[in-house]
Amino acid sequence: MIRVNAAAVSSCSTVRRRLELDHALAIAAGIRVGATISRSDLAELVRKDSIASAEKDALALLTRRDHSEAELRKKLRAKDHDAAAIDVVVARCTDWGYLDDERIARQLVNDAINLKRLGPARIKQKLGELGIDKDVAREAISRAEDNAPSPVEQALGALASKRRSYARLDAETARRRMYGFLQRRGFDFDTVRAAVERFENELRDAE
Repeated sequence: MIRVNAAAVSSCSTVRRRLELDHALAIAAGIRVGATISRSDLAELVRKDSIASAEKDALALLTRRDHSEAELRKKLRAKDHDAAAIDVVVARCTDWGYLDDERIARQLVNDAINLKRLGPARIKQKLGELGIDKDVAREAISRAEDNAPSPVEQALGALASKRRSYARLDAETARRRMYGFLQRRGFDFDTVRAAVERFENELRDAE
């Protein structure tokens, strides 16, 4: 970073103030210490500098992991970037393919179903926490469900991961814990009841 004494020129006087600009921007604009520039040129330099700073922070965040648009906006606001600069940077990142809420939603839904064994309610909650648009969320869930096992099969898969724990408990305690476990994972009551009944039958058959 370099510091520039920038003069804002009016019809009757010259006002001097300290201005900190990105080094590359200053060089490109031909700005040197002590340079005098007009108000309009100063405003444009400040605008470009704000965008460059927000873009740098945005790319650093997106390099670490994917973010939804809402997440990225929130983090850039937390870094005190102005709204206009954030709008420009979000549009650029979207055009470059670095920011894609549809991709984020598809990945989250697929992982939630196939790896984490979460139910529909919990998946919707997670999408909402990321600020994913409701229509985008619905589309991602609908596409995933077309190729996914039924909700009961998904719930059975979740229970299977804890088979040993449930097998050591008495029937009533195991049933209570299975109901709570599946409900916390976002499965509705009918799905939970059907899955628990089938799982209990499997446990009895294995004895």
